[in-house]
Amino acid sequence: CDKNTTYHHLNNPVIADLFVRHGKDLNFVGVVVTNENVTLLDKERSSNFTAKLVDSLKVDGVIISEEGFGNPDADLIMNCRKIEALGIKTVLVTDEYAGRDGASQSLADANPLANAVVSGG
Repeated sequence: CDKNTTYHHLNNPVIADLFVRHGKDLNFVGVVVTNENVTLLDKERSSNFTAKLVDSLKVDGVIISEEGFGNPDADLIMNCRKIEALGIKTVLVTDEYAGRDGASQSLADANPLANAVVSGG
């Protein structure tokens, strides 16, 4: 299954680690939750709002974690591209899925601005 359980959303280890480090070596501003849309128009609109919200927070960097693979990869890369275009460093956390035999492309979308990627396999 490629979906995270409610427990995993509520106990996200990336967020937990950021909370522990808050006030020590970084300022953890918060979490922006977005959905993964189906149509290109909705993907564009959602990523525009996401980039605008992140920009308004005046952060130096963001971590984007993704649930699922395939169609959600387009949302992941679109958010990354638009946030990076604002000069905000972006790290992606994703689960590359190259098919059962490992021979397929691991992400369904890509962009040169997505140059800091952590793969969960």
